[in-house]
Order: sequence, then C-alpha cells, then structure tokens
Amino acid sequence: KENVVLTGMPGSGKSTVGKLINIDGYTFIDTDAEIEKINAALKAELQALNNSVKELLNGVYAAFDLEGLVASAKKAAAELKAKAEAEIAALVAEAEAKIVALRAIAEAQIEALKAATAAEIAALIAEFGSRIAELEAQLKNASGEAAEAIRAEIAALQAELAARIAALEAALDEGILALQAELERQ
Repeated sequence: KENVVLTGMPGSGKSTVGKLINIDGYTFIDTDAEIEKINAALKAELQALNNSVKELLNGVYAAFDLEGLVASAKKAAAELKAKAEAEIAALVAEAEAKIVALRAIAEAQIEALKAATAAEIAALIAEFGSRIAELEAQLKNASGEAAEAIRAEIAALQAELAARIAALEAALDEGILALQAELERQ
C-alpha cells in the first residue's frame, strides 16, 4: 500500500486538509507536529546535558577553588616580597654599620699616624734644634773661617731637618691615602 503525501508551501493548509480527509486504512501524520515532538525531546535532552555539564564544571571550579588559589598566590607573593624587603633592609643596615665602623677605624688610624708623625717631627726638631743651638752659641765666639764653617754646618743641619720633615710628611700622606683606598675597597 502506498502513502498519500500532501505537499505545499508553509501555511498552505496541508495539516488542515490532512485532518479533514479520513481515508480508511490510513493514519494521518502531521510531520510538523512530529518534528516539534522530536525537537522538544531533543531540547529536553540538551537542557539536561547542559545542566549536567554546568554541575560538573561547578564541581571542577569548587575543587580547584580558583579564587582561593589566586588569593593564596597573592598572599604568598606579598609575604615573599615583604620577607625579601626585610632581608634587603637588614643587609643594607649591616653594610652601613660596617661602613661606619670602618670609617671610624680608618679615622682613628689616620689620627694615630698623624700623632706618630708629629711626635717624630717634634723629636727631630728637638734633636736638630739643640745641635743648631750649640752651633749658634759657638758662632757668637767664632770669627772668619771658623764662623763660616759653623754657618755652613747650621745650614746643612737645617736642610737635613727640612728634608727629613718633608719625608715624614710624604710618608704620612701615603699612609693616609693607603688607609682611604683600603676603606673604599671594603
């Protein structure tokens, strides 16, 4: 037995005519209604599937607690930053304290060097001064070539004193520069 099929444009009355025609042995099937039933069933299945996926994703999100992880990561980063800043501040403070201590030591060494040099210069002046004073006393009683010889000896002693003082001052300057260079290296 063959099927009877009604065709036509949408809204042309196929469903209305099909319901009105009652042919024995045939059952009227409205394909639009069948498609709507299938679509409704598919929609229900898709909605159920969508709900299942949402529930699954919510479970995954809850399991991972992304906001909690982000918050924990931010907190850990802040703690690490604070710890690093504190350690850096402590290192800077320690370095500054060492620099202050080294400067104090260097300044004390420079002052000691200056004092030692001044003491050596004072000793030289006293030594040479007493010898020159003796010669000047002799000069008062000398004349002629003897006076010239005493004057020459006094000039030689004064030149030697000046040279030795200059050498001590140069050694002092070198010592100060060496201490300053050592301080800069540290």
